Amino acid sequence: MRKNLTSLFATLIVFALSSCSSDDLASDELAIQTADLSLEKNRSSSPCGENLLAMVSNTTLDLDCLSDLGGKTINLPKGANLKYDGGSLSNGILNFDGGTIDGRLLSKGLKITGNVQLSNNTVQFNPSQWGIVQGWTSRNNAKENKLAIREAIDQVKELGGNTLEIGTMDAYLYVGNEYDNPNWYSAEEGVSIPSNFTLKMSDNTHLRVYPNNHERYALLGMRGVTNAKVEGGHLHGDRDSHTYGGGSHEWGILFEIEGAQNSTVQNVSMSEAAGDGMTIHSLKFTWQDDYQPAKNITIDGCLFDTNRRNNLSITDGQNLIVENSTFKDAGVDTDKSKGTNPRFGIDVEAHRERVNGKIKYYERVDGLIIRNNVESGSQRGGFLVSIGDNVVFEGNQMEQSISYKYSKGTIIRNNTFKAKKKGNLNAIRGGISGTETISNNKIYGNTMEDYDLGIILYGRENTVYDNKIINCNEGIFVKDIKFNKINGNVVKSDINGSRGIFAHFTTIEDSEFNSNEIDVLGAPFNFTYVNRTSKEKNYNILVKDNSFTSAWYYSQIFNAHNLTFENNEISTSVRIQDAGNVSFKRNEIDGSSDNYPTLHFRGNSTNIEVFYNTIIAHRTNKGTVEDSSQDDGEITERGNTWRYMNR
Repeated sequence: MRKNLTSLFATLIVFALSSCSSDDLASDELAIQTADLSLEKNRSSSPCGENLLAMVSNTTLDLDCLSDLGGKTINLPKGANLKYDGGSLSNGILNFDGGTIDGRLLSKGLKITGNVQLSNNTVQFNPSQWGIVQGWTSRNNAKENKLAIREAIDQVKELGGNTLEIGTMDAYLYVGNEYDNPNWYSAEEGVSIPSNFTLKMSDNTHLRVYPNNHERYALLGMRGVTNAKVEGGHLHGDRDSHTYGGGSHEWGILFEIEGAQNSTVQNVSMSEAAGDGMTIHSLKFTWQDDYQPAKNITIDGCLFDTNRRNNLSITDGQNLIVENSTFKDAGVDTDKSKGTNPRFGIDVEAHRERVNGKIKYYERVDGLIIRNNVESGSQRGGFLVSIGDNVVFEGNQMEQSISYKYSKGTIIRNNTFKAKKKGNLNAIRGGISGTETISNNKIYGNTMEDYDLGIILYGRENTVYDNKIINCNEGIFVKDIKFNKINGNVVKSDINGSRGIFAHFTTIEDSEFNSNEIDVLGAPFNFTYVNRTSKEKNYNILVKDNSFTSAWYYSQIFNAHNLTFENNEISTSVRIQDAGNVSFKRNEIDGSSDNYPTLHFRGNSTNIEVFYNTIIAHRTNKGTVEDSSQDDGEITERGNTWRYMNR
């Protein structure tokens, strides 16, 4: 038995469930949009002339008309199947005793009870059937818009479906904490994605935060769920229309992931949030029994644009991946709102404190891959690990910096940095001064160009190798390093006064600079005020197998101690002043382009060895090695070869 009841549901499902089935619709956004228009166009406007009560057991009804149930409960016979044929159902309750219903028949005014399943696990959302008011509207309508989408998700989930598709729709959603409820969770009170469920949106889907004055909210959220997914669509914040009162108002989030696991966000655009575009964090703190980290989360192919605080903040998580995404203009000021700190493209900022001398972790990030992303225009910096361990940055295209502060096991490899303008502060910043918690980090295979500083390095047991640093004012700057290896890097610059390797007012303990190629127009190396106290008398620095070249400047060792230069090619003169325990062994040192001696010792330099070097000077220079220091007999020479050249 077949009856005309399907037309009613077609309009509803276009908005709420933008994919009819894998058989009826293609999976790409264009097909979704076409299906939306088709469902609206083919939707019936004729009322049903036959009653659902006429159905008998184990029959199928094709609904091609509008059926208003008048607020009644209709008890369907056993095994009844309702199919969509352009019709709709509304204003009542359908109680099933077995059977199926086509998801395109669901609507805001229809309740489904009893034993029933969807005929297809993917349901297409029709905005008009769910009462969505599109475009600018009232706060109450925006609130109802949110509730309608939530209801659609809940109903599809309850009926055994796993996907809600939204096609062409542009609607405001009110997502603030309207009654200041202290038990209000922003990730649940916006549009919340349940476990084992996918919200799929098209490129013509726009969800907008209705302007509000709340400090905290989230447009979309995943809280404590597993196997959730959001794909496609555009999320718009209210940063330029938000009412900023007391407080920072930095927690207005477009997408909040809180303790979710095994979940994915793909191809979603998040722009102009009052706070972050997205946050990823835990439920509870690490020492609590019900602590649940965000785990196995993938963010893929998303766009983060002009969010007021950070584009993406990660405060807790394990085994996270952020890839193939674009990060633009994080934290920049707009004509109508100023950005608020930290203002990074990505900020990894797990919270910890030192209690009775021991670190107590409130949150922890351990195991994060950030790869193949594009960053530009971030206000303060590109990607930052403020606190986090075992983070990998790989294959990213950067305009601003990649940095870590308190971090162990961070890897920065094979990234490309190109400053938008000359004088951007630095490409890579590794660590900060004065902490033992920075260790075992690696920086390699990166290319950086046109920055003030190429690499700044702090901490212990770090390795920096095979990087190319082009046209930066300074190549590699080191500060308070211990057991570091800085090997095989290339630093080239045609900027006047540019320096290669630079250490200043610092300690360097048992570290090496090997096989680097430095070609700059300032000092190829400059060690100034290094290892000056008795505490540092046993610290050693090895500079070996490097090539140091400058057409215009000399290299310098000033008030620095415990350096060994071995097997280097140094194409500048070297000035050594107030230095101690410095050894030159088997180097070729060519100062023939300078008007000064190739090796010039000044001030109070002591315990200097010059053994088995080839020392080249211009014939008119005073000498290849000159001792202008105050103490005689502190420079020992042995086995050197002197050569003189004409310019």
